[in-house]
Amino acid sequence: MFLCAVGPLVIFHELGHYWVGRWCGVRAQAFSIGFGTELFAWVDKRGTRWRVAALPLGGYVRFAGEYELDGSPAAHQPFDGFETAKLWERALIIAAGPAANFLIAFLALCVLLVATGEPVIRNGLPITSPVIASVEPDSPAQLAGFKSGDRIVAVDGHAMNDFPAIRALVVARPNQAMQFVVRRNAQVLRLGVTPNVLPAFAGQPAKPAQGHLGIVPVIVTQPIPAYKIPGRAARDVVVEIATIGMVFGKLFTGQIALTTLSGPIQTAHVVGQIASNGPIDFLAVVIFISINLGFMNLLPIPVLDGGHLALYGIEAVRRRPLSPRAREQVSRVGLVALMTLFVFVTINDLGSVGVWHALAGLIG
Repeated sequence: MFLCAVGPLVIFHELGHYWVGRWCGVRAQAFSIGFGTELFAWVDKRGTRWRVAALPLGGYVRFAGEYELDGSPAAHQPFDGFETAKLWERALIIAAGPAANFLIAFLALCVLLVATGEPVIRNGLPITSPVIASVEPDSPAQLAGFKSGDRIVAVDGHAMNDFPAIRALVVARPNQAMQFVVRRNAQVLRLGVTPNVLPAFAGQPAKPAQGHLGIVPVIVTQPIPAYKIPGRAARDVVVEIATIGMVFGKLFTGQIALTTLSGPIQTAHVVGQIASNGPIDFLAVVIFISINLGFMNLLPIPVLDGGHLALYGIEAVRRRPLSPRAREQVSRVGLVALMTLFVFVTINDLGSVGVWHALAGLIG
C-alpha cells in the first residue's frame, strides 16, 4: 500500500517537470518509471527514452544538458537543453513538480469531499458520533481489540450517545482499567482497556496527565453543494501546507523533539495500518503524503527543487549564475545534509518498530 501511495505521487511530480519542460521547449533525455535495473524501454519521436525499472518507488526525468546531481555541468549543452532555457523557464520547470503534487491533492480532496461531505458544526466544533472511524496503530484501543466500525454503547456502565462524553471519561482516567460495551455488526462485545498517558509535543506527557485510548470517531457529515467543493478543497490544501510549515518551525525552535521525525519505514507502517480501514482513509493518506511531498521539495536545500529555486533567485539578483565550482560545492553540502537526515529518521524508524529494544535484549 505504501508503494501504491508514494510511487504514483513521485511519478506525477516528475510528470509536472516533464510537461512544463516540454511546453518551454526543453527536451527530456529520459523519463524513468521506477529505479534500478531497466526492464524495458522505448524512445518517442522527441528523442525521450521512456524506461520502466525494477524498483517501483517513483521515478525521475532527465533533461538534456541538465547539471549533474553533484552540481557539475553537463559535458555538452544542446540548443534545446535545460541550461540554455531562460531563467524564468527553468524556475517554472522546477516549480512544476511540487505544483503537480499540490494539484493532485486538490483533485483528490474534491473527490473526497464529494464522497464524504463536510462536517456538521455545532458551537464551533464538528459533531462526532460514538462510532469508531479508525484505530491508531499500537494504541491501547488496538491492543484491546477495538476495530473501525464499532459503535460504543456504554463505558463503565454509563450509556454513551456521543463521542465527547466518551472522551471526557477516557481523559479523566489515565492508567486506569475501563470496561467498554461495543456493538460490532450484530454482536455485542465487552472489551477491557487501560488508557495510557496522552503523549504531547517534545516527548513530554501532558500536564496534568490525560488518558489516551487511540480511537478516532466518525464525524457527522452533510453533502456539500457542488459549486463550493473547489473552494473548500483549495482551502484545505492551503491549511495543510500552513500546518506543515508550523510543524517545521517548531522542529527548528525545539518545541517538537527531532526524535518524533519519521522516515520511510514508519511511514510505510502507518500507511498500511490506515489503508486497512478502507479506500476513503487510504485516499486521505494519499492527500497528506502528496502535500508533504510537494512541501518537502520546496525546502531551500540544494539538490531539492527548493534549492534549485533558491539558486535561481541568487542568479536573478546577481544577473549571472553561480560558477560551476560554487554550484558543485553547494550541491555536495545539500546531498550530505539529505543523507544525514535520511540516516537519522531511519534510526528513529528502527527504534519505533522495536529493533533497538530487541538488540538490547539480545545483548543484555
